[in-house]
Amino acid sequence: MDRALADAAFVSARLEHLREVGPERTLLWAVAAIEWAAPLVCWTITDATSSARALESRVRAGLLARGVELWGKR
Repeated sequence: MDRALADAAFVSARLEHLREVGPERTLLWAVAAIEWAAPLVCWTITDATSSARALESRVRAGLLARGVELWGKR
């Protein structure tokens, strides 16, 4: 949501939507923000928490090495 609200194009589009449709719940704004971000998401199963954390570290390192901007909390 933070990234969407920091983007002038997103805010302009939401303001136009607000003028046309009227007020909406924040849940709908959050849905719009996720749609705007269009995150690529995938899942996998590991046999242990340590395996999951190791896999996450390898994937993050690989993405960062390729210049992919990550915006998770970790």
